[in-house]
Amino acid sequence: MNIGSPIPDPRLKVMADLSAQIDQFLAAGKRPMLIEAGVSGECCGMKNPHQRKQRAARDAAAPMVRELAAQGMNAQEIGEAMKASHTRIRLIAQENSITLGGPA
Repeated sequence: MNIGSPIPDPRLKVMADLSAQIDQFLAAGKRPMLIEAGVSGECCGMKNPHQRKQRAARDAAAPMVRELAAQGMNAQEIGEAMKASHTRIRLIAQENSITLGGPA
């Protein structure tokens, strides 16, 4: 490396490499696909063990939420009975297709 000589911009090299890869892709007869908004290649949306553990805990609580909802209780009442927040109860109900009774 010569002292005083300009350093090439690394972004320009990356852009040139990407442009070459795009040209190779199109030259091979392939065409780009349009992927709809909200669609991803990741499974289930849960990426780490903490999220899986939390989901497992909510799934374990779902039968009790279903039972209390069948008695006509709303999210606030079920939360008080289970010592959980009403937002957590609503999330459990949403994930497990449980209809909660009453407002609130």
